[in-house]
Amino acid sequence: MRCSCARSLHIFFDVQLLMDDIREVREFPLRACSEVRFSHGGDLLAAVHGNVVQLYSVYTGEYLHTLRGHTGRITCVRWAYNDATLYTCSVDGAVYEWSLADAKRARDFFSRGVKWASIDPCKDGSSIYAVGDGAGPDGTQCE
Repeated sequence: MRCSCARSLHIFFDVQLLMDDIREVREFPLRACSEVRFSHGGDLLAAVHGNVVQLYSVYTGEYLHTLRGHTGRITCVRWAYNDATLYTCSVDGAVYEWSLADAKRARDFFSRGVKWASIDPCKDGSSIYAVGDGAGPDGTQCE
């Protein structure tokens, strides 16, 4: 499966790998998305556009939700292993855990002055590892 994000998001499926023959499976009306992440089951798609995340069903192409809350550009989006939770981080110092049952924030963590670059949840969801750059509220430098 391949993705293209020029004017809108296109998902392609390799029909015959040896002949390099591909066909478009689905097109999503997204412009300038900076990151796309499929759920572990492959049935959901999270697409980042600036400071929002849009969720879609891969099979039907149906728009599901828009997750809003970050004030800065989202730098990373990750799915929990059960695909019921999504994690986001951004340059505004926020890390959010989103419950997809109601498309609302379940937990949040703020560290003003830190520009989060990447996150990764533990398999059991008990912890989230985040990497960023900047100084936290206590003056501790993150690098």
